[in-house]
This record gives sequence, structure tokens and C-alpha cells, in this order.
Amino acid sequence: MPTPLYVKLARAVQALQHLNNKDVAQPDLEHRWETHLTELEALLPSGSGFDSGCVVNRERSRADRLVIVAPFHPMDQNGSYLSWRQYRVIITPSLTNYFDMEVTGKYPKDADGVREYIADTFQAALTRETDLRVDTSGLCQTTNAQ
Repeated sequence: MPTPLYVKLARAVQALQHLNNKDVAQPDLEHRWETHLTELEALLPSGSGFDSGCVVNRERSRADRLVIVAPFHPMDQNGSYLSWRQYRVIITPSLTNYFDMEVTGKYPKDADGVREYIADTFQAALTRETDLRVDTSGLCQTTNAQ
């Protein structure tokens, strides 16, 4: 069933954290979730300034807070690239919207409209629905027999 990208990302982060906190290691399942998260990251903004890929910060993210590292390469008014800028896009749940978003970086407070552009681009990407699913084929499933 199609699900918004931000939900799939949060579920993958939650699954990985759960697997990392278990007493019994499950490397195959952990690898599958890590692969799934990488596939989902490929759906994050790419090109048009996002030229080196956006990734979920696995250490700072959790099920109720996604932290996405978004390197951005802005252009000046003449079309020449400026220096790289490192932004973070922080997604948290909202009771009135799908999610709240904060774009942070060590740069002037949106003097050139970059933060607004990043927010608009991520809003579109994160609310887009996807059918990507974690591959659970071949995993041993247990059931409760009665």
C-alpha cells in the first residue's frame, strides 16, 4: 500500500533502533532494514543544488524525529556555484499537519531564500507516496500455535 516517504523513513529508523537494542543480534534483518533505508534515501531530493545526496542521520534520528543531512550547492545570480552549504532538515510529528519541519544551517537567516527552497523541496518529497517495502523474503517467521 502506498505510504508517504516520511512515514517509511520513520519506520525504518525505528526498526533499526529496535534491532540495535535487542539482546539477540539479527544481522540479516538489520541488513535488510539498512538496505531499505538506503533505498528510501534515494527518494530524497537530488539535483538542483542537492548534488551530493541527502541522508538520514541514523544517530540523531528516531521514530518521532527525523534528522536529514542535506548538503546544498547554491548558485549566485549569474548561475555560478557558490561554496557548499550543510543544512539539516528536522522532521517532527504534528497534530494539525502531517509533520513540522525545521531547516537549520550555519548561514544567514534565509537571506537568499535557500532555506525556504529546501523546505518546499523536502515538503514535496516527504509527502510523496511510495510502494517500496523492506525485503522479508526468506526470513524465518514464527507463529503461535494453539
